[in-house]
Amino acid sequence: MAVVPNKTIASSIITTYAQPFAECSISIPIGVSYESDLDHVEKVTCMVAKEILQETEGGVKNFEPFIRYGGFTGTSINFNVILRIKVVTDQQLICHEFIKRIYARYKQEGIIIQLPK
Repeated sequence: MAVVPNKTIASSIITTYAQPFAECSISIPIGVSYESDLDHVEKVTCMVAKEILQETEGGVKNFEPFIRYGGFTGTSINFNVILRIKVVTDQQLICHEFIKRIYARYKQEGIIIQLPK
């Protein structure tokens, strides 16, 4: 451990060349209709999330994505999909690709993404 006074840090030019641990998790919120089979929703969602991490630049390929149900609203059962990315700048592409693919897959599976009324 090195102790550096604040005065020294404040008056210095610091260049960061790399982060020792840049991976981070992202959470994508989704809401499905009350008629949904939640086990099926979880299975399909995790499959699509895993595909995205494997196939999209910036995804952490060995991470097992998961979902966590978080609440009920008047129109939907809400949950978050948790994915892992290599660096924070990868989140937009991963989120973009996931939303496109999950929307198409939910249509195939008859899973209704519920919108607030």
